[in-house]
Amino acid sequence: MRFKTKKKIGILLGVCVCALLACLPQGGLAKDAKTVRVAVPVKAMQPLQTNTTAQKGAQSDPATQAGTTNPKAKGNNTKAAAPSLPVYDPAKDAAPAEGLPIEETNFQFSEPLLVRPKTDTIVIHHVGVPDGDTSAAAIHRAHLANGWAGIGYHYVIRKNGLIERGRPLATVGAHAYGENYHPVGINVTGNFDKEIPTKAQLESLTELVTALCRIYHIEPSATTIVGHRDLNDTDCPGKNLYALLPQLRADVKAQLLVDRFKDTHILKLHKQPQAPADTSVARDVPVQANMGN
Repeated sequence: MRFKTKKKIGILLGVCVCALLACLPQGGLAKDAKTVRVAVPVKAMQPLQTNTTAQKGAQSDPATQAGTTNPKAKGNNTKAAAPSLPVYDPAKDAAPAEGLPIEETNFQFSEPLLVRPKTDTIVIHHVGVPDGDTSAAAIHRAHLANGWAGIGYHYVIRKNGLIERGRPLATVGAHAYGENYHPVGINVTGNFDKEIPTKAQLESLTELVTALCRIYHIEPSATTIVGHRDLNDTDCPGKNLYALLPQLRADVKAQLLVDRFKDTHILKLHKQPQAPADTSVARDVPVQANMGN
């Protein structure tokens, strides 16, 4: 009996030990609880995030669909613009005159416009859709109908070369998504994936871009005079107009160079002293008529 009792006790102890071992972690016992805890960095516990700062800035930046045939182009939303920018007051914030004939439109906008903090780029657009000679007024009406503040471009150049005012020059535009706080936007009316600009349009575009470079001291280059497609995912300003931008930059640069020569007196001709006027009385010479026979 005593042997059977000891045997039962041994079996019972064995079962208890097995149960105890089954309850332990697979890694075995730890002398100190701290030695089995792994410190997880706070960043590792958070989900992977994208650049939300850049996204928020892009979402709040005004942009426009007009001038692009790309359906991915963002909307013209000026309501969430940077609050630190002052509201445009034409009495004190108006930009210098361009020195060119500009058709003033005096559009009314559905919300206050903001003052552009700097100007270092000129962006060239086309209307794209529809084809034809679209006026600044038509673009303004279309943008208002979309619930936007109004026309997003600063200028519209018609087929006959007429330059129409869009937004006031000194204001933040709404034409290049994520980039509107530093460029001026020019829309050359037409669809230049299908057609080419008129001679009058190109002449007006050159004169206007030259004037803007003078006002804002912009040095013409591939990064300062650009097509909309250089900033956003779009076909604007159309392949045919985009192909002319290198020549536009060269023509503007040449004109600015002439301006500098004039300013430094290199092209000023040395005026020779004029000879004193002949004060002697000219004698009349009788004119004989050729009577002939």
